[in-house]
Amino acid sequence: MGAHAPRSPSADRGRATQVVAALIVSTGCLLDLPRRCSAEPARTAETMPAAPTASPGSRLRPPHLRARAIAPTMVALEADSAPGERVSQIAVVGESAGPEPSPWSQRAFLSGRSDPGAHWEGVDGVLPSGTYRYKAKAVSGSSREADSTWSEIVVVTTPAAPTEATAAPTALTATPDGPFRIVLEWQNQSRNEYGFEVQKRTARGDVRVGLANPHDTAFVVHGRPPQSRTTYRVRAFNPRGISLPTNDATATTSPVSDHEDSGAELAEPCTTRAQALQSILSEDPDGTDRQPRVEKLGGALDLEVIADPALCGNANCSWEAYGLYRGCYRHLGDAFGVGHKLLNPASGAPLLLVIGHMSAFDSTAAVLQLVHGKFEGLDSYGHCDGPGSDLRALSPPFDSCQEDDDLWWPPEDRPAHEH
Repeated sequence: MGAHAPRSPSADRGRATQVVAALIVSTGCLLDLPRRCSAEPARTAETMPAAPTASPGSRLRPPHLRARAIAPTMVALEADSAPGERVSQIAVVGESAGPEPSPWSQRAFLSGRSDPGAHWEGVDGVLPSGTYRYKAKAVSGSSREADSTWSEIVVVTTPAAPTEATAAPTALTATPDGPFRIVLEWQNQSRNEYGFEVQKRTARGDVRVGLANPHDTAFVVHGRPPQSRTTYRVRAFNPRGISLPTNDATATTSPVSDHEDSGAELAEPCTTRAQALQSILSEDPDGTDRQPRVEKLGGALDLEVIADPALCGNANCSWEAYGLYRGCYRHLGDAFGVGHKLLNPASGAPLLLVIGHMSAFDSTAAVLQLVHGKFEGLDSYGHCDGPGSDLRALSPPFDSCQEDDDLWWPPEDRPAHEH
């Protein structure tokens, strides 16, 4: 993910050769799409599919590539591996034939070891009234000789920039999807929008939650506290203006289910804090810094997270959670990231919010709940600063992330986009 700053026409011309926005891997669960899925645990070496292999002298077949203009500045890309073939990655490159010619450059690198017949999607930022050519190839992951040849070239012509403001979306609905998510859906009444702004109604003003791409009719709001009631509205925009907002739609998130079962088998045995520190430092026995990092979280289980400094990078650490659970000190799971927040300190089934650093503008968030002595993922999503408050200056594609999160930022501490 990345924050798109308002761009000048010259910046847009350079942007036409860049890779933009999020990619969808069919075997995963991408953040902030209108889907209903829980955060999945990370794949282990035992569950990760092996790298695809090709028989000697054989090559993968080219993927089936499709491209279409979604808006004057956005092209949607889709690729399918050949039936029956597993590939390591699909590479998509493109070139501009006008308004300004450009050499072939990488548009998307759709990664993820796949099952046979896997499907990928991505988007490319382009210019109005332009012609763009795309091609793709399947990457084997074993040798270049096994990679496919390039697919047939797909040509796309983008529509002209709009000459009038966009119509307002209608019929907004808000539906709770568990304790932390609300699904917003609306009807699009325009064909010339550059995107949609999702706003949360508050006493302090209307706060931007995030941006949706052209022709989107749904947005998943994350970071809502359990049993919280929130009202939203949506408005469309393009360079010619901002539409009137939709009707207000309100939803209340559900309570958190208590999965605690006193008869369930525990994931980890009792240990001591000294043994925990020794175990963590043993992961890097040659490390120079032998002083572990400790972050006290407290709460009913006296939680803490501990990390070996040698296993920290890009501000993130491989934290491990420990606490007093069912009469003794135990390892309670992993909490990789840079920041932690205990959401319900008084509960014996704690909820832990973990923030992961990605860049100066972006971060990830994951909500974990202790279930039978082990933290499990309940939700995950992305944070971003957003591309700017002037909607008329913005053009898609927009990142799938959120600018508002009441779990991490208390309302009084969060800088708000008020309009």
